[in-house]
Amino acid sequence: MPMPTGRRKAALPILAAGLAVFSLVLAATYLRRPGEALGPAPGPEGPAAPAEGGTDAGQAPPDGSEPAAESPAPGSNSPAPVPPRPGRAVELVPALDRWLEAGGRPEGLPALAAAWQAWDPGDRLTPADLDGDGRTEYLLPLRWTGAEPAGARSGYLVAVRAEGNTWRAEAVPIVGEPALAEGPAPGEPVLPPPVLNPGLVGTADLDGSGGAEVVATSQSCGAHTCFLTVSVLRRDPGGWHSLLTVPEVPGGEAHLAGTEVWVTASGVGSVGAGPQRPETWVYRWDGKGLALASHSRAPSRYAHFRLVDGAAATAAGDLARARQLYQEVLTAGDQLEYWADPALEAPFLRALARFRLLVLAAMEGRAEEVATLAEAAAREDGPYARWSQAFLAAAGPRGENWRAGCRAAADAWGLSPTEPPAYWGYSHEPFGPESLCPGLEGAR
Repeated sequence: MPMPTGRRKAALPILAAGLAVFSLVLAATYLRRPGEALGPAPGPEGPAAPAEGGTDAGQAPPDGSEPAAESPAPGSNSPAPVPPRPGRAVELVPALDRWLEAGGRPEGLPALAAAWQAWDPGDRLTPADLDGDGRTEYLLPLRWTGAEPAGARSGYLVAVRAEGNTWRAEAVPIVGEPALAEGPAPGEPVLPPPVLNPGLVGTADLDGSGGAEVVATSQSCGAHTCFLTVSVLRRDPGGWHSLLTVPEVPGGEAHLAGTEVWVTASGVGSVGAGPQRPETWVYRWDGKGLALASHSRAPSRYAHFRLVDGAAATAAGDLARARQLYQEVLTAGDQLEYWADPALEAPFLRALARFRLLVLAAMEGRAEEVATLAEAAAREDGPYARWSQAFLAAAGPRGENWRAGCRAAADAWGLSPTEPPAYWGYSHEPFGPESLCPGLEGAR
């Protein structure tokens, strides 16, 4: 049915307005520069920021890298093509630097690392202000397969920094076992040798200077155990400076806890190394450098570790704790564990614990306890009773000259350090004459 004349006249202005809008859209589509998306024009500081909720708002990019931080924008915004994968580990940093000079930018680094097969699961691009100048640098590990020993991954921890109108790459000089010796290609810069399995723990302003220090690792593996080396470094206008190196931690792990660096050893994985237990070192800035703030060992059911911890408690002046640990060896022997031969270990460790209790009693002037312990040693400790006998012969019946008693007992030790029960695996110091009175060097 035809539209009434009055309605046709009323619709003409609407059609005209619609045609005008359509013409503007066509003009915007066909007159823009090739490759340019519709949207706000770039401002003087570079391209417009993503809308709220995008990558710059803190959401993780799909490649698993860290969200991009505010940073300088040197150079062109046009992406540089990804170059071929370098043929050697020593060529990783120069190749990355050439890509950056050609227009590569930090946001393209995850794709480049993936194309080079230079990342392992969990690796990511980490932004940080390393020198406290308000500009963001970026850190990433780059690894290359083919190092010795077979299957290892050698490479570098790399820092990407803005210099003038471009980005530049430099190797962070972390400590580690060098990979198979490689020299630079002709015309390439001389770099430190690549290390095995470089990694980044994290960054934090450990010393309160305003710039973030770098906590990094390298790892070398033997037949049974991987050993971790931890490096803490500072970057300032003069270059990189080492603040701390913790070398060859067996079964090691490292992490940052605020402004503290925690390093944990799980121990040697070989059966011949003897029983293991985790221990942790905590490092903290003390105004002059990163200093050891604490060292702790995990509890263990092995009687041997009771004696080790008792010696440490004695050295720290905690004699009550030392007495408690030695007493546990005497009274809870059936509930404790032994390593190779309990029939050999248990009598030896009980005798050693009893002798150390005797020495502590002599130091503190408890003459009756000295006599009681000496009688128990003569009754229960078999050949090891010679330690107490030699001690009392030199120190006097009340043990008052205990230093002379310790020297006499050491002369009567009579055990080989390479055989049970003194030997306890190659990762432990064997018990020897110095094990009779440990931790008393500074005692009065």
